[in-house]
Amino acid sequence: MKYIDKFLDQADELSNEPSLRDNSITFDKFKNFAMLRRKLEPFAIALFSYGKVNGLLSKQDFKRAAHQVCGVSLSDRVVDLVFYIFDEGW
Repeated sequence: MKYIDKFLDQADELSNEPSLRDNSITFDKFKNFAMLRRKLEPFAIALFSYGKVNGLLSKQDFKRAAHQVCGVSLSDRVVDLVFYIFDEGW
C-alpha cells in the first residue's frame, strides 16, 4: 500500500503523455486484465522466474506470460497502460 500514491499520480499524468492521452480501453479489455487477479500467483511466479533468468521484462513477455500461464489475452493498449503506471523505466 505504500506505493499507492505513486501509482495514482502516474494515472493522473496519463493526460500529459502524448502516446497514451487518447488511449482508452473497453470494459471487456478491462475484465480480461482483471482476470489476472484470479491467477495472480502463477502469473507472478512466471514473471519473477523470467526476470531472474533474462533480466528486464518486455511488454511482449508480459503479454505472453498472461496468455500462456493464465489464458488471458491482453491488448497492446492495456499493456501500455500497465507499463506506464507500474514500470519505473517507462
